[in-house]
Amino acid sequence: MIQRAYKYRLYPDQAQAEYFNKCFGCARFIWNKMLEDKQNYYDTYHKNLYVTPAKYKNDFPFLKEADSLALANVQLDLNGAFRAFFEKRTGRPKYKSKKRSRASYTTNNQNGTVAVTDRSIRLPKIGYVRAVIHREIPEGSKIKSATVSRTVSGKYYCSVLCEIPADKKAPLIIVENTKVLGLDYSSGHFYVDSQGSTADEPHWLRVQERKLRRAQRKLSRMIEANISCYTGRRVPVYKRPLEECRNIQKQRKKIAVIHERISNQRDNWCHQESRKIANSCDAVVLEDIDLKGLAGALRLGKATNDNGFGQFRRYLEYKMEEQGKYVIVVDRFFPSSQICSVCGCKEPTVKDLKVRRWVCPQCGTEHDRDINAAVNLRNEGIRVLYTNKIQVI
Repeated sequence: MIQRAYKYRLYPDQAQAEYFNKCFGCARFIWNKMLEDKQNYYDTYHKNLYVTPAKYKNDFPFLKEADSLALANVQLDLNGAFRAFFEKRTGRPKYKSKKRSRASYTTNNQNGTVAVTDRSIRLPKIGYVRAVIHREIPEGSKIKSATVSRTVSGKYYCSVLCEIPADKKAPLIIVENTKVLGLDYSSGHFYVDSQGSTADEPHWLRVQERKLRRAQRKLSRMIEANISCYTGRRVPVYKRPLEECRNIQKQRKKIAVIHERISNQRDNWCHQESRKIANSCDAVVLEDIDLKGLAGALRLGKATNDNGFGQFRRYLEYKMEEQGKYVIVVDRFFPSSQICSVCGCKEPTVKDLKVRRWVCPQCGTEHDRDINAAVNLRNEGIRVLYTNKIQVI
């Protein structure tokens, strides 16, 4: 079975929106209560405590108004977080905040309690919610769960997880040599391919930066005007609680809308670019670049995070897989920039990122750093295809 998620925009009425907000709050509340008990038990006995949401429903009756499957999924998520902590794959689970954490809950499909129609989505305990069904669920697939979420700007979405039979997956194709493309990550151009073309993403954050800076400055001045004095360690004392200041909340929402627009623009561009490559190529070769490490060094944090190259790579992988095509990820320590793509000579001095063009000391070929790296990635990808006995013509 293949799992795919389809995300739709919801348009709930007032009663449905109140129910969603109640489920968000209950899911966050039960996470924090269970996390508190499990942490106290672990600190005392150094063992994991098994608890269920049913334990808290007598003390907190409002939990009964929420979807029970939403609370059960919180239990599963928390158990998974502690499992990762015990296996030393991550740190301790953290508490969720009403202001900063993502507002969402997940429910399961039981005998048709989750269904997608032409103009609505059916959910447990609430019935049909109006939605924009811009993409149909594949015929023969089975709905497993639905995740309802709310953005900071107040929009509601539902992500429907489906299981698609494996026989509907496209068969693997025969790769044409001319349709193998190497992509080298570029901070300025997004990527440079083995044919010498660049993507040149518009850098959405840079475009909106001036507008965002002005909105954030206005919010900062509004908050400063609401401060009467400072106490120890510069802790502010407000004239009125910020939640009661309507203009401050309006300005916060304006900033959230700008950020959401930037995110949507980047997401849409990555979808379009990955679709264009997936339709035109049989195999794509990428480098397993450490984007998090790159963002934390060399003063490239803003450019790297604005690019969204990791997001683009995920989209490209599943689009290629759906068509029976290949995405080859080359090891990050492969010296793609240092090897001459003509004669194979290795030039260690090209390690310096300031070197953008260089001449091979053996064959005398002049190389552009990024194009040469993309060609080397393509050649390495073809070698991997032959090694895995994939037919290339």
